[in-house]
Amino acid sequence: MRRLMVVALLAGLMSCLAMECPSGTVVPMGGGPGGGTIDQYTAARIITPTNNGDGTIGIGTYAIPADLEGETSYTMLLDGKSSCLSDPTRMRPAVNNAGELLVLARHTGDCATYDSYFVAVYPDATRLNGTQQPVRTAILEDPLSSFYGYVELAIDRERDVIYVVSPPPQVGGPKIWTIYVYEGTTTAGFDGVVAPSRTIMLPRNEEVHEIFYADNSLYYSFGGITRIPDIDQKSGELDSDDLEKNRDFTGLLALDSNSRVWLLRRNFEEPGVPDNGTLWRMKSDLSGADLEVLVGHSFPDSIRVDANGVVYINGVGTELRIYDDIESGTPGEILAPSRVVTSLLLYPETPYIIAE
Repeated sequence: MRRLMVVALLAGLMSCLAMECPSGTVVPMGGGPGGGTIDQYTAARIITPTNNGDGTIGIGTYAIPADLEGETSYTMLLDGKSSCLSDPTRMRPAVNNAGELLVLARHTGDCATYDSYFVAVYPDATRLNGTQQPVRTAILEDPLSSFYGYVELAIDRERDVIYVVSPPPQVGGPKIWTIYVYEGTTTAGFDGVVAPSRTIMLPRNEEVHEIFYADNSLYYSFGGITRIPDIDQKSGELDSDDLEKNRDFTGLLALDSNSRVWLLRRNFEEPGVPDNGTLWRMKSDLSGADLEVLVGHSFPDSIRVDANGVVYINGVGTELRIYDDIESGTPGEILAPSRVVTSLLLYPETPYIIAE
Protein backbone atom coordinates (compact mmCIF):
# COMPACT_ATOMS: atom_id res chain seq x y z
CA MET A 1 0.00 0.00 0.00
CA ARG A 2 2.79 2.43 0.94
CA ARG A 3 4.55 1.75 -2.36
CA LEU A 4 1.35 2.52 -4.26
CA MET A 5 0.95 5.78 -2.37
CA VAL A 6 4.54 6.81 -3.20
CA VAL A 7 4.03 5.96 -6.87
CA ALA A 8 0.78 7.97 -6.93
CA LEU A 9 2.46 10.97 -5.33
CA LEU A 10 5.40 10.88 -7.74
CA ALA A 11 2.99 10.64 -10.65
CA GLY A 12 1.12 13.65 -9.30
CA LEU A 13 4.34 15.66 -8.96
CA MET A 14 5.38 14.82 -12.51
CA SER A 15 1.93 15.84 -13.76
CA CYS A 16 2.13 19.12 -11.86
CA LEU A 17 5.59 19.90 -13.23
CA ALA A 18 4.42 19.18 -16.75
CA MET A 19 1.57 21.71 -16.37
CA GLU A 20 3.70 24.37 -14.62
CA CYS A 21 1.52 24.53 -11.52
CA PRO A 22 1.47 27.98 -9.91
CA SER A 23 3.47 28.74 -6.82
CA GLY A 24 1.84 27.48 -3.64
CA THR A 25 -0.05 24.62 -5.30
CA VAL A 26 0.00 21.40 -3.33
CA VAL A 27 -0.52 17.97 -4.84
CA PRO A 28 -3.12 16.06 -2.80
CA MET A 29 -3.82 12.45 -3.69
CA GLY A 30 -7.34 11.97 -4.99
CA GLY A 31 -9.10 9.19 -6.84
CA GLY A 32 -11.08 11.25 -9.32
CA PRO A 33 -10.06 12.21 -12.86
CA GLY A 34 -6.56 13.62 -12.59
CA GLY A 35 -6.11 12.00 -9.19
CA GLY A 36 -6.45 15.34 -7.44
CA THR A 37 -3.30 16.60 -9.16
CA ILE A 38 -4.69 18.74 -11.96
CA ASP A 39 -4.72 22.52 -11.84
CA GLN A 40 -7.93 23.18 -13.78
CA TYR A 41 -11.19 21.39 -14.51
CA THR A 42 -13.87 23.05 -16.66
CA ALA A 43 -16.40 20.29 -17.37
CA ALA A 44 -19.46 19.44 -15.27
CA ARG A 45 -18.50 19.10 -11.64
CA ILE A 46 -19.71 19.22 -8.06
CA ILE A 47 -18.23 21.96 -5.88
CA THR A 48 -18.69 21.31 -2.19
CA PRO A 49 -17.32 22.27 1.21
CA THR A 50 -15.35 19.33 2.53
CA ASN A 51 -13.01 17.86 5.09
CA ASN A 52 -10.99 15.12 3.42
CA GLY A 53 -10.12 13.43 6.70
CA ASP A 54 -6.46 14.42 6.98
CA GLY A 55 -7.14 17.89 8.34
CA THR A 56 -7.54 19.56 4.94
CA ILE A 57 -10.69 21.64 5.20
CA GLY A 58 -11.77 23.57 2.17
CA ILE A 59 -13.53 23.12 -1.15
CA GLY A 60 -13.60 19.82 -3.03
CA THR A 61 -14.29 19.54 -6.75
CA TYR A 62 -15.66 16.25 -8.07
CA ALA A 63 -15.80 15.65 -11.80
CA ILE A 64 -19.15 14.16 -12.86
CA PRO A 65 -18.67 12.72 -16.35
CA ALA A 66 -21.55 10.81 -17.92
CA ASP A 67 -19.96 7.45 -17.03
CA LEU A 68 -19.17 8.25 -13.39
CA GLU A 69 -20.04 5.30 -11.16
CA GLY A 70 -18.66 3.45 -8.15
CA GLU A 71 -15.94 4.80 -5.92
CA THR A 72 -14.47 8.19 -6.65
CA SER A 73 -12.66 11.02 -4.95
CA TYR A 74 -11.99 14.67 -5.53
CA THR A 75 -10.57 15.97 -8.79
CA MET A 76 -9.29 19.13 -7.14
CA LEU A 77 -9.01 20.13 -3.50
CA LEU A 78 -8.66 23.70 -2.30
CA ASP A 79 -7.04 23.88 1.15
CA GLY A 80 -8.92 26.72 2.80
CA LYS A 81 -7.45 26.73 6.29
CA SER A 82 -5.02 29.57 5.52
CA SER A 83 -7.95 31.72 4.38
CA CYS A 84 -10.03 30.97 7.50
CA LEU A 85 -12.31 28.26 6.11
CA SER A 86 -12.90 25.81 8.94
CA ASP A 87 -16.36 24.33 9.43
CA PRO A 88 -17.76 22.69 6.25
CA THR A 89 -21.30 22.68 7.64
CA ARG A 90 -21.28 26.50 7.74
CA MET A 91 -19.83 27.06 4.25
CA ARG A 92 -22.03 27.92 1.27
CA PRO A 93 -20.44 28.06 -2.23
CA ALA A 94 -21.60 29.98 -5.31
CA VAL A 95 -20.10 31.08 -8.63
CA ASN A 96 -20.62 34.68 -9.78
CA ASN A 97 -20.85 35.97 -13.36
CA ALA A 98 -17.09 36.57 -13.49
CA GLY A 99 -16.45 32.87 -12.87
CA GLU A 100 -15.15 33.53 -9.36
CA LEU A 101 -15.94 31.18 -6.50
CA LEU A 102 -17.70 32.75 -3.54
CA VAL A 103 -17.59 30.91 -0.21
CA LEU A 104 -19.83 32.15 2.57
CA ALA A 105 -18.24 31.01 5.82
CA ARG A 106 -17.70 31.69 9.47
CA HIS A 107 -14.55 30.54 11.18
CA THR A 108 -15.17 28.94 14.55
CA GLY A 109 -11.59 28.16 15.59
CA ASP A 110 -8.43 30.18 16.03
CA CYS A 111 -8.77 32.52 13.06
CA ALA A 112 -9.62 35.68 14.96
CA THR A 113 -9.36 37.85 11.84
CA TYR A 114 -13.02 37.21 11.05
CA ASP A 115 -15.38 37.15 14.00
CA SER A 116 -18.35 37.50 11.64
CA TYR A 117 -19.62 35.72 8.59
CA PHE A 118 -17.56 36.56 5.54
CA VAL A 119 -17.47 35.79 1.82
CA ALA A 120 -14.09 34.68 0.49
CA VAL A 121 -13.72 35.30 -3.27
CA TYR A 122 -11.38 33.01 -5.21
CA PRO A 123 -10.45 34.15 -8.72
CA ASP A 124 -11.32 31.08 -10.82
CA ALA A 125 -13.94 28.43 -9.98
CA THR A 126 -12.29 26.07 -12.48
CA ARG A 127 -8.94 26.24 -10.63
CA LEU A 128 -9.60 25.17 -7.05
CA ASN A 129 -6.55 23.16 -6.13
CA GLY A 130 -3.81 23.66 -3.57
CA THR A 131 -3.35 26.47 -1.11
CA GLN A 132 -4.84 29.71 -2.37
CA GLN A 133 -5.65 33.05 -0.87
CA PRO A 134 -8.88 34.81 -1.82
CA VAL A 135 -8.53 37.91 -3.96
CA ARG A 136 -11.18 39.67 -1.84
CA THR A 137 -12.84 38.98 1.49
CA ALA A 138 -16.11 40.70 2.27
CA ILE A 139 -16.93 40.82 5.98
CA LEU A 140 -20.67 40.64 6.72
CA GLU A 141 -21.41 41.94 10.20
CA ASP A 142 -25.16 41.31 10.24
CA PRO A 143 -25.87 37.59 9.52
CA LEU A 144 -25.60 35.17 12.45
CA SER A 145 -26.30 31.47 12.81
CA SER A 146 -28.27 30.37 15.84
CA PHE A 147 -30.18 27.54 17.46
CA TYR A 148 -32.68 27.82 14.60
CA GLY A 149 -30.22 27.08 11.81
CA TYR A 150 -27.31 28.20 9.64
CA VAL A 151 -26.87 31.22 7.43
CA GLU A 152 -27.83 30.44 3.80
CA LEU A 153 -26.86 31.89 0.42
CA ALA A 154 -28.47 32.41 -2.98
CA ILE A 155 -27.00 34.30 -5.94
CA ASP A 156 -28.42 36.35 -8.79
CA ARG A 157 -25.54 36.11 -11.24
CA GLU A 158 -27.06 38.44 -13.82
CA ARG A 159 -27.49 41.35 -11.39
CA ASP A 160 -24.36 40.41 -9.40
CA VAL A 161 -26.29 40.21 -6.15
CA ILE A 162 -26.22 37.72 -3.29
CA TYR A 163 -28.99 37.05 -0.80
CA VAL A 164 -27.75 36.00 2.63
CA VAL A 165 -30.45 34.55 4.85
CA SER A 166 -30.00 34.69 8.62
CA PRO A 167 -32.13 32.85 11.20
CA PRO A 168 -33.54 34.50 14.33
CA PRO A 169 -30.60 35.36 16.59
CA GLN A 170 -31.90 33.83 19.79
CA VAL A 171 -34.53 31.58 21.33
CA GLY A 172 -37.32 33.54 22.96
CA GLY A 173 -37.14 36.53 20.65
CA PRO A 174 -39.22 37.14 17.54
CA LYS A 175 -38.96 34.15 15.20
CA ILE A 176 -38.14 36.12 12.06
CA TRP A 177 -35.70 35.13 9.31
CA THR A 178 -33.88 38.08 7.72
CA ILE A 179 -32.50 38.36 4.18
CA TYR A 180 -29.49 40.65 3.72
CA VAL A 181 -28.86 41.77 0.13
CA TYR A 182 -25.29 42.52 -1.01
CA GLU A 183 -24.42 43.91 -4.43
CA GLY A 184 -21.36 43.89 -6.66
CA THR A 185 -19.58 40.64 -5.77
CA THR A 186 -17.35 41.02 -8.84
CA THR A 187 -16.19 44.54 -7.95
CA ALA A 188 -13.21 45.78 -5.96
CA GLY A 189 -15.63 47.26 -3.43
CA PHE A 190 -16.71 43.78 -2.34
CA ASP A 191 -13.86 43.63 0.15
CA GLY A 192 -13.44 44.50 3.81
CA VAL A 193 -16.54 45.35 5.81
CA VAL A 194 -19.53 45.61 3.47
CA ALA A 195 -23.05 46.72 4.34
CA PRO A 196 -26.22 45.28 2.81
CA SER A 197 -27.96 47.41 0.22
CA ARG A 198 -31.34 46.17 1.46
CA THR A 199 -32.73 44.16 4.35
CA ILE A 200 -35.81 41.98 3.94
CA MET A 201 -37.65 40.45 6.90
CA LEU A 202 -39.84 37.42 6.29
CA PRO A 203 -43.24 37.09 7.95
CA ARG A 204 -43.09 35.77 11.50
CA ASN A 205 -42.60 31.97 11.83
CA GLU A 206 -41.49 31.40 8.23
CA GLU A 207 -38.34 29.24 8.17
CA VAL A 208 -35.55 29.01 5.60
CA HIS A 209 -33.03 26.15 5.64
CA GLU A 210 -31.95 26.26 2.00
CA ILE A 211 -32.75 28.93 -0.56
CA PHE A 212 -32.55 29.24 -4.35
CA TYR A 213 -32.73 32.09 -6.85
CA ALA A 214 -34.23 32.11 -10.36
CA ASP A 215 -35.96 34.68 -12.57
CA ASN A 216 -36.02 37.48 -10.01
CA SER A 217 -37.55 35.22 -7.36
CA LEU A 218 -36.34 33.43 -4.24
CA TYR A 219 -37.56 29.91 -3.50
CA TYR A 220 -37.55 27.80 -0.36
CA SER A 221 -39.54 24.93 1.09
CA PHE A 222 -41.45 25.51 4.31
CA GLY A 223 -45.08 24.57 4.74
CA GLY A 224 -45.09 23.97 1.00
CA ILE A 225 -43.18 25.46 -1.91
CA THR A 226 -42.65 29.17 -1.29
CA ARG A 227 -41.73 31.80 -3.87
CA ILE A 228 -40.94 35.45 -3.23
CA PRO A 229 -41.46 37.11 -6.63
CA ASP A 230 -39.97 40.43 -7.74
CA ILE A 231 -37.27 40.08 -5.13
CA ASP A 232 -35.27 42.98 -6.55
CA GLN A 233 -38.11 45.26 -5.42
CA LYS A 234 -38.54 43.82 -1.94
CA SER A 235 -37.33 45.63 1.18
CA GLY A 236 -38.33 45.87 4.83
CA GLU A 237 -40.99 43.71 6.41
CA LEU A 238 -42.91 41.29 4.20
CA ASP A 239 -46.35 39.93 4.94
CA SER A 240 -48.02 36.74 3.79
CA ASP A 241 -49.42 38.46 0.68
CA ASP A 242 -45.84 38.95 -0.57
CA LEU A 243 -45.32 35.15 -0.66
CA GLU A 244 -46.68 32.65 -3.17
CA LYS A 245 -47.21 29.19 -1.65
CA ASN A 246 -48.38 25.79 -2.78
CA ARG A 247 -49.00 23.86 0.44
CA ASP A 248 -49.87 20.62 -1.37
CA PHE A 249 -46.21 19.84 -2.07
CA THR A 250 -43.53 19.61 0.62
CA GLY A 251 -40.01 18.21 0.71
CA LEU A 252 -36.44 18.91 -0.35
CA LEU A 253 -36.31 21.55 -3.06
CA ALA A 254 -34.03 22.16 -6.05
CA LEU A 255 -34.04 24.34 -9.16
CA ASP A 256 -32.61 23.35 -12.52
CA SER A 257 -30.96 25.66 -15.05
CA ASN A 258 -34.33 26.21 -16.73
CA SER A 259 -35.72 27.60 -13.45
CA ARG A 260 -37.92 24.54 -12.98
CA VAL A 261 -38.69 23.62 -9.37
CA TRP A 262 -38.13 20.01 -8.25
CA LEU A 263 -39.26 18.58 -4.95
CA LEU A 264 -38.42 15.31 -3.18
CA ARG A 265 -40.65 14.08 -0.35
CA ARG A 266 -39.63 11.17 1.81
CA ASN A 267 -42.48 8.66 2.12
CA PHE A 268 -43.40 6.88 5.33
CA GLU A 269 -41.73 3.52 5.85
CA GLU A 270 -43.76 0.41 5.15
CA PRO A 271 -42.81 -3.13 6.23
CA GLY A 272 -41.10 -4.98 3.41
CA VAL A 273 -40.92 -1.90 1.17
CA PRO A 274 -37.53 -0.27 0.48
CA ASP A 275 -37.08 3.33 1.59
CA ASN A 276 -38.52 5.57 -1.10
CA GLY A 277 -39.69 9.06 -1.89
CA THR A 278 -41.79 10.90 -4.40
CA LEU A 279 -40.03 13.26 -6.79
CA TRP A 280 -42.02 16.00 -8.48
CA ARG A 281 -41.14 18.40 -11.27
CA MET A 282 -43.39 21.39 -10.84
CA LYS A 283 -45.19 23.41 -13.49
CA SER A 284 -43.77 26.87 -14.02
CA ASP A 285 -46.65 28.49 -12.11
CA LEU A 286 -46.25 26.00 -9.23
CA SER A 287 -49.92 25.03 -9.55
CA GLY A 288 -49.07 21.35 -9.74
CA ALA A 289 -46.58 18.79 -11.04
CA ASP A 290 -46.05 17.71 -14.64
CA LEU A 291 -43.85 14.78 -13.59
CA GLU A 292 -44.16 12.41 -10.61
CA VAL A 293 -41.66 9.61 -10.05
CA LEU A 294 -41.13 7.16 -7.20
CA VAL A 295 -37.42 6.88 -6.35
CA GLY A 296 -35.49 4.88 -3.78
CA HIS A 297 -33.28 6.50 -1.20
CA SER A 298 -32.14 6.28 2.38
CA PHE A 299 -32.50 9.44 4.46
CA PRO A 300 -32.10 11.92 1.58
CA ASP A 301 -30.19 15.07 2.40
CA SER A 302 -30.38 17.06 -0.83
CA ILE A 303 -31.37 16.96 -4.47
CA ARG A 304 -29.75 18.64 -7.46
CA VAL A 305 -30.68 18.69 -11.16
CA ASP A 306 -28.21 19.57 -13.91
CA ALA A 307 -28.75 21.31 -17.25
CA ASN A 308 -29.46 17.97 -18.97
CA GLY A 309 -32.20 17.01 -16.54
CA VAL A 310 -30.03 14.49 -14.71
CA VAL A 311 -31.14 14.17 -11.08
CA TYR A 312 -28.66 13.75 -8.22
CA ILE A 313 -29.89 12.60 -4.79
CA ASN A 314 -27.46 12.16 -1.93
CA GLY A 315 -28.28 10.64 1.41
CA VAL A 316 -26.73 11.08 4.81
CA GLY A 317 -23.37 9.42 4.22
CA THR A 318 -21.35 9.11 1.06
CA GLU A 319 -23.75 7.64 -1.50
CA LEU A 320 -24.88 9.74 -4.46
CA ARG A 321 -27.66 8.30 -6.63
CA ILE A 322 -27.81 9.56 -10.20
CA TYR A 323 -30.90 9.31 -12.42
CA ASP A 324 -30.01 9.90 -16.08
CA ASP A 325 -33.54 9.37 -17.42
CA ILE A 326 -35.88 10.46 -14.68
CA GLU A 327 -38.79 10.81 -17.12
CA SER A 328 -38.82 7.02 -17.56
CA GLY A 329 -40.07 6.67 -13.97
CA THR A 330 -43.66 6.32 -12.76
CA PRO A 331 -45.54 7.15 -9.54
CA GLY A 332 -46.22 3.47 -8.78
CA GLU A 333 -42.88 1.66 -9.12
CA ILE A 334 -39.54 2.59 -7.58
CA LEU A 335 -37.15 3.79 -10.27
CA ALA A 336 -33.65 2.43 -9.79
CA PRO A 337 -30.79 4.91 -10.16
CA SER A 338 -28.80 4.75 -13.38
CA ARG A 339 -25.58 5.05 -11.42
CA VAL A 340 -24.48 5.05 -7.80
CA VAL A 341 -21.35 6.93 -6.76
CA THR A 342 -19.68 6.30 -3.42
CA SER A 343 -16.94 7.93 -1.37
CA LEU A 344 -18.04 11.49 -2.06
CA LEU A 345 -17.55 13.70 0.97
CA LEU A 346 -20.90 15.48 0.85
CA TYR A 347 -21.61 16.75 4.34
CA PRO A 348 -25.16 16.54 5.70
CA GLU A 349 -26.91 19.92 5.64
CA THR A 350 -24.09 21.39 3.54
CA PRO A 351 -25.41 22.54 0.17
CA TYR A 352 -23.21 21.81 -2.83
CA ILE A 353 -23.49 23.21 -6.32
CA ILE A 354 -23.22 21.72 -9.79
CA ALA A 355 -21.06 23.88 -12.07
CA GLU A 356 -21.41 23.30 -15.81
